[in-house]
Amino acid sequence: MLPYAAQAAPLGDHMMISEIQSRGSNGGTDEFVELVNPTCLEIDLSGWKIDYRTASLVSTFGLRAVIPAGTHLGPGHHYLIAGAGYDAAVTGDLTLSSAINDAGVVRLLTPDSVLVDAVGYYFNSGTLSSVATFNPEGAPISNLPHNDTSTGASNSDVSLTRKVDVQDTNDNGTDFNNATMSTPESSQGPPLASLDCSPTSVDPATPRLSFRLAGMNPFHENTLLECSLPEAGHVRIEIFSVDGRRVATLIDHDLPAGRHLFPFELHAPGRHDIGAGIYLVRLSSGTEQRSLRLIGLR
Repeated sequence: MLPYAAQAAPLGDHMMISEIQSRGSNGGTDEFVELVNPTCLEIDLSGWKIDYRTASLVSTFGLRAVIPAGTHLGPGHHYLIAGAGYDAAVTGDLTLSSAINDAGVVRLLTPDSVLVDAVGYYFNSGTLSSVATFNPEGAPISNLPHNDTSTGASNSDVSLTRKVDVQDTNDNGTDFNNATMSTPESSQGPPLASLDCSPTSVDPATPRLSFRLAGMNPFHENTLLECSLPEAGHVRIEIFSVDGRRVATLIDHDLPAGRHLFPFELHAPGRHDIGAGIYLVRLSSGTEQRSLRLIGLR
């Protein structure tokens, strides 16, 4: 009898901003934005964008980088977009077209300008008040000692770094640390040591409910979801928009124990018709729930 094979869980289901340095030992343009792929799939980053808005209520988001066509990032790998004055030992993959400042919001967008991730940061009460009004990911994170009011701009190689295992609760104040030394990594570096994408054997006497992506994310038009049920039961899979509205129900009926695949389409005639965007997919079975975040592209 073959052992029950469970898919190893990825650290996340979408690209993330993993580290930001707004200035360094080489001055105000010694800066970088580091991305990470925490999934177990290669992601095509062709045309993905970084934009930035400074900590001013009258400012707007301006483009800072467009990732070249043909750029693919493997599971667990980083992608480094560096400033003009960046001088760390790790060579960047791309250069920022213009600088980011010591307070503001950096966003990661798909080629269709769908928001994937964002980091808002500040250095005093004034910049906190401004950034908090347009940061899409909860509370901003303090960027001190950069621009500490008592010392002025501090050209030290400190950074804002996502917490262990690329934590993402959609709240920057919770998800990021102030690192005392920046650790930029490019696509040429090693993958995340904590990401294990190999199947693992699980005792068949203790099967468990699982819910994962079996297709691409982000995706164009359609992707594939997979669940494994430890026992027969009623299963409901619902799709919610980022503002909490339920926009579709994929299934709502009994299923036998075992592995099941469910195609998800943005446009399903007679059932639902939803546009590009970020969606939460929630599976409910008995008293248990599992969720995924999907990014649909035009």
